[in-house]
Amino acid sequence: MDNQVQAASTPLQTLIAVELALLLDNEKRLLPAAMMLCNELQTRLSAGRASLSWVSGSSVRLLAISNMREFEKGSELAARIVGAMEECALQDEEISHPLIAGSRFVMAREHAKLAVEGKHDAVISVPLRWRDKVVAVITVERSHTEFTQEEVLALRLLGDLAVRRLYDLKQRSEFFSVSGFARN
Repeated sequence: MDNQVQAASTPLQTLIAVELALLLDNEKRLLPAAMMLCNELQTRLSAGRASLSWVSGSSVRLLAISNMREFEKGSELAARIVGAMEECALQDEEISHPLIAGSRFVMAREHAKLAVEGKHDAVISVPLRWRDKVVAVITVERSHTEFTQEEVLALRLLGDLAVRRLYDLKQRSEFFSVSGFARN
C-alpha cells in the first residue's frame, strides 16, 4: 500500500473497510463502482449523503452522489460538495466539521458551509492517495451524530484498500473513451 494506514484498532472499522473493498472489486466500470461505494457508505455510516470525486491536478470532478443516478454537475449542491472536496484535496488531509477529537487542526471553511447549507450536523472528507498523490476524495454527510475517530480510521482504511481498484477503473475508462470503444 502506498499510504500506510494506522493499524486498525477495532474489528468494526476493519470489517466495514474490507467488505466495501471486496464489493468494489466486483465492479467492472468506474461509475457503477463509484455509485455502489457511495450508496454503501451512506447505509453503513447512517449518513444523509456520501459522495466520491476524482482529482486530476487542481481539478476535482464529482463522480457520484449516493442515491442519485444523475445530478447536475453545475448545480448548487454539486458546487458545495466539490468545494469541500477541493479543500480536502488541497490540504491532503482528512477534514471534518466539526473537528473530531484527536484530529489535527485544518482549515474547514467549505466543510462548515456544506454542513450548514446541507442541513447536516457533521461532514467529513477523506483523501484517497495513489503513489503519494491525492487522486480521489470521499465526502460523507450526516445529521444527529458526529463522526468518531473509529469511523475516520475505517474511511482511511477503506481509501487505502479501494484506491487501487478505483485507479485501475479510471485508467480503463480513459483507455476505452480515447479509443472510442465505450464510455462509463
